[in-house]
Amino acid sequence: MVYNAVFISLVLLIAAPAFPQKGFYRILGVEPDTRIFFDEAELKDAAGQYQPGRYTLRVEKRGHHTYLDKIAIYPDQLVEVRVRTMPAKVRSRPFRQRQDARLIPMVGTLVVTSDPPGKPVLLDSVARGTTPLVLENVPVGNRELIIDSTSRMINLRVFETIRVRLQSGKIEDVTNEELSPELREVELNGVSLFFTEREAEATDCSNFFESNGNSVFRLERSGMFLVCRMIFHLPKNERMTLPVRFAIYRGTDKVYTAEHELPIDPRTSRRVCYYHHEWWKPGEYVLTIDTTAGNRLGQVSFTLF
Repeated sequence: MVYNAVFISLVLLIAAPAFPQKGFYRILGVEPDTRIFFDEAELKDAAGQYQPGRYTLRVEKRGHHTYLDKIAIYPDQLVEVRVRTMPAKVRSRPFRQRQDARLIPMVGTLVVTSDPPGKPVLLDSVARGTTPLVLENVPVGNRELIIDSTSRMINLRVFETIRVRLQSGKIEDVTNEELSPELREVELNGVSLFFTEREAEATDCSNFFESNGNSVFRLERSGMFLVCRMIFHLPKNERMTLPVRFAIYRGTDKVYTAEHELPIDPRTSRRVCYYHHEWWKPGEYVLTIDTTAGNRLGQVSFTLF
């Protein structure tokens, strides 16, 4: 037993140099509800050791776009990640490496009118001017809008434009005003996303009828097809053509927009697919689906890494 113990100790002493020294990380400026990942592993501590290598840094916070970037951990060196939700002055520090993860708020647009015009407008208790008025870069979520002395809660979604009008003592949503009566009752009940390298697969919607889709995708190559499967509810059990505008955003930048007329026949299937080829980059994307008149049917977020 003594000889065995000595032998094991010698093996460990000889083999130890084969393992690389770990590197160090430190996270600064983390606010509540912020989550930080190296690849798919969530960091539980604000500082610690980590295996050397290259990773995808992902910073998530509710109500903000996800931050994605590459990060490298080197043996016996410190990498520092500073999380900021507001613009900051650049400062020089003696650390070997630093990255700023800036979280960009999700925003939409409100178009506010009244009959007659000239009514004061307050958004979340802040005076914004008088009608008619366009309010841009409004944070998404529930917002309190007051026109004159009449108030209404508005639920705004990312990159959405909502049109409201004060008339007869009430604030009315008039976004759908330009739609025909039958189109106003069309509902988008489900959206699922898929990625494929093959155009032949992307053009046949039946390939995606039985799959659940996903929201996080690994890019096997930059040039790939995004397939969006939609399930519609129609007010009448009749075939119709739906004019739709698709837009793809990466962060706050619009990557692509297009208008299509979708043929929907409930006698065969209410499922319709839209596909788009793009030279993708890692990041967080939002696909919005609106009628050509501008009212929001639905939206879905997805992440590429």
